[in-house]
Amino acid sequence: MVAVGGRNWKLASSLTAMVNEANRVAPRRSKRSDGSIGDLSHASRSSDHNSAGGFVHAVDLTQDVRGGFNAHAHARNVAARRDSRISYIISNGEIWHYARPYWRKYTGSNRHVSHAHFSVKRTVAARNDTRLWFGKAPAGPTPPVPPPVSIKPPVYNVPEISTDVEGEEELEMK
Repeated sequence: MVAVGGRNWKLASSLTAMVNEANRVAPRRSKRSDGSIGDLSHASRSSDHNSAGGFVHAVDLTQDVRGGFNAHAHARNVAARRDSRISYIISNGEIWHYARPYWRKYTGSNRHVSHAHFSVKRTVAARNDTRLWFGKAPAGPTPPVPPPVSIKPPVYNVPEISTDVEGEEELEMK
């Protein structure tokens, strides 16, 4: 489970939306490598997992294809769209940066194979933009299929020719 706030910090709203979307897209996905606020090892270095100005600007999402969530594929798609909220993404031994929009080898100690790392820019706009990250909104539950209905053939009003008392023909609609 990803922590969304604590004493003196809050996860950027855009990243909270990302986590919620991942959970909606794949409700049974593993969350084993999910994370937001940094641990002690993060605190000793510069990291978007550390609070800055009261906000955490990074989230990790677990790679779990079996559970329905391919974090690495989602990372590639977000990068391919050049989402303006993103600062950088680390995924499967590679890094993508908004300012240098191509994937290259990541040389950090954690290759981010068990998860994908998403960092948003440290701007109000990037923090607060909660648009969808991974695609179209789900249409919602599929309505039940109604039972078959027997269809009667249509009834047409066809003019008939009738003869009046005086022997003249007139058209009458029935």
